[in-house]
Amino acid sequence: EEHAQEVQELKAGFEASRSGDQAKVEEVIEKERARNEKKLKALEKELELSKKESLIAMEKATNSWNDDKKRYDTELNATKTLLRDEVKRCRKLLEEEKIKCRKTTSEALNACEKKHEMALQKAKEEAERIRREDAHQAGK
Repeated sequence: EEHAQEVQELKAGFEASRSGDQAKVEEVIEKERARNEKKLKALEKELELSKKESLIAMEKATNSWNDDKKRYDTELNATKTLLRDEVKRCRKLLEEEKIKCRKTTSEALNACEKKHEMALQKAKEEAERIRREDAHQAGK
């Protein structure tokens, strides 16, 4: 309806222009200018509102991203801490196992040396016994 009225007024302005009614032409031009300014102001308000909505949406997105990043950083730091603790625990266990292994190896080596010494002692005693027997046999 508003559009039809605009068209009628523009037609009237055109007719006035053809007939030479300058006052009517000026009146139509003034109405059209006022209508255009009104539309322009409405569009400017709409643009401002749109800008505000965009800024709010950007701020929300930024806050959401920051929250996600904080959460990610917190989880990452917690994971790093857990991994460091696990590495320390594993190193400690490894060191304990090395000590046990050294002790076991040392004990086994000592046991071997002792067996070797006992076998050597028995061999010496046996050699001494055989030598005595041989000397006793040679004396007969």
